[in-house]
Formats: sequence, structure tokens, C-alpha cells
Amino acid sequence: MEAKIGITGMGAIGLLFGSQLADKYGKENVIFIADKDRVERYKNEDIKVNGEKREFSFATPDDVPQVDLLIFAVKNYSLEDAIENARWAVSRDTIVVSFLNGVTSEEVIAKQLHPFHLLYSTVQGMDATKEGSSLSYTTTGSVTIGEKNNEKTEALEKAVKILEDAGIKVEVPDDIIHSMWSKWMLNCGVNQACAIAECGYGGVQKGGIARLAMLNAMNEARMVANLEGIDITEEEENKWVDLLETLDPEKEPSMRQDTKAGRPTEVECFAGLVKKLGARHKVGTPMNDNLYTTLTNDHVRSTEY
Repeated sequence: MEAKIGITGMGAIGLLFGSQLADKYGKENVIFIADKDRVERYKNEDIKVNGEKREFSFATPDDVPQVDLLIFAVKNYSLEDAIENARWAVSRDTIVVSFLNGVTSEEVIAKQLHPFHLLYSTVQGMDATKEGSSLSYTTTGSVTIGEKNNEKTEALEKAVKILEDAGIKVEVPDDIIHSMWSKWMLNCGVNQACAIAECGYGGVQKGGIARLAMLNAMNEARMVANLEGIDITEEEENKWVDLLETLDPEKEPSMRQDTKAGRPTEVECFAGLVKKLGARHKVGTPMNDNLYTTLTNDHVRSTEY
């Protein structure tokens, strides 16, 4: 099967999946889309994946081709710009999927891009860390994907085949919205706890303040998700914690990578959303309140992605 794939964002997730897709479909058919200045910077970087130098194709909004699959892999705060950069890559047949953290990016894409085929997705289980222009990982993780209404469609089948043919592990759950909120709960814990504790996964794999912060933040996220009608169980939460034990303790989640590099964080889609939902349902969320205050006050913001 041949496929032309567009990717916005060359951070850890974009580069992780982009390198796998390029291995299968060829670098000429996997195109990273960005504004002109960023594309020029990408072209001048010495990009490496697990120590191996890699070359990729790039396109600006002025020369972007239409693609079969468009993957959004930027951070939430860069999504609107990424949509504009990739707008002309989308045809009636293009399948659009978001690999962003959180549970809101699909709504933004639907409102601003109006694609005919928008799939809902979450990615998990990878320990990819990007420093400068170099990506390293030991675990590639997987993609969970589905239609909003959980129907089995031709677009879903095609997207799954494109990804699986590249060796990417894909799961189509019975309820994709549930899966997304469940992963969001995990990220509210591990991403934010590692960021404020300035640690990798090892810092939350053992007892201590960072692990306690992670568990408390996850509990609050699960509570507000339940109040929103998403039935996430304590058992499900414990399974995520067990998954964390399998990751390289020296690797770091994305928010820790961002704070270390002085980039903006995705705190709004984690603690920010927990706070908002807690206020809506009139329940306290003290751990996420504290995390939000710390992460919005202590770190330098930039425009990198």
C-alpha cells in the first residue's frame, strides 16, 4: 500500500512516528509541515533518531501537497497555527488524526479545519525523549484510534492499515472517547509530577513526594471525568500506574522535557481542565490547583515546538 503522509510538529511524538512511517513509505512520502522559518531551521539541523542521522521531507503552507493521512503532533498551544500551516494538505479524501495530549484537540480541528474524515486518537506507552534535534527511545508505544461514534468506517480501516504497515502498534477500542479521557488522567499525573519534581519516570516509579503528587493528581482527574460521565475506574487507574513501571526510568515525559528546555507547557489541558471541571461540578481539586499555580508561574515561555 502506498501512502502520502503529512505531519505537523517535529517534537518527540512527531519524530518518533515520522521516522517509522518514513522507513515504510519513503522519506519523500512523509512530509513535515511547518511555517517557512521553521522549515528552514529543520533543514539545517542534524536530526538523529537513536543516534542515527535521518533526513526528511518538509513543506510550507505555500507548497504543501495534499496527503492521504494528516497527523497533528504539535503541542496544544501551537495547534491553531499548525492547522493553518497544514490547511491546504487536506482534500475530501484526507484522513486527519491528532496525536496531541488531552481531550480537546479534535474539537478545535473540527471547528477550524472541517475535515471530512476526522479520527479520534491517543498515543501511549512510549518513552521518547528529544534533546535538541536528537530523539532517543527504547519503547515505541502504540496508537489508540477510532471514530467519535465508534463506528468501523473505511477511513478508520485505511488509517489503521497505514500505521500498522509501518510497524506501529494500533488498537481500536470499543469506546475511543473513554480511552482518551483515561490517558488524559494518566498525563495529569505523570507529566505534571515529573515537571515540578524535575525528574524522569524513575522519580514516580518509587515512593516519595513526586509519586504522591502524581497519584493525587490522577485521582482528581478521574473524579472530574466521572462527573462528566466518563466511567474511569480505580482499577483502570492502577493499570496505568503499572504501565509506568515498564518505562525507562531515565526517560522523561513531554512536560518535563518542556520545562527543562524553557518551553511553554500543556498545563492548561491538564491541571487547567481539571480545575475548570472541578469548578463546574463544585468539587475541590487542590493538587491540580497547586500544580497549575506552580507550572504557570515558574517556567519561561517560548514559541518552540
